[in-house]
Amino acid sequence: MKSRREIVQLGIASLALAAMGSSESPGEAASKTIYRRDLPPVSLDGWQVTVLQLIFPPGFASAKHVHPGFVLGYVLEG
Repeated sequence: MKSRREIVQLGIASLALAAMGSSESPGEAASKTIYRRDLPPVSLDGWQVTVLQLIFPPGFASAKHVHPGFVLGYVLEG
């Protein structure tokens, strides 16, 4: 059985791959890891937070996908 950390890492990696590998997009997407840290072992032992910057060109569409962990998105512009 996979640990929570592995599931969260897999989810984030899947997001980055899906964002960068869509055949529907007219341009290239980019991904950059900004921050990665383990969460406190008090209640979230084995969990990790990863912050990615994803840049999508106009008209970009990613393939349908799911995430096994928590995902929070924030749009900076566009």
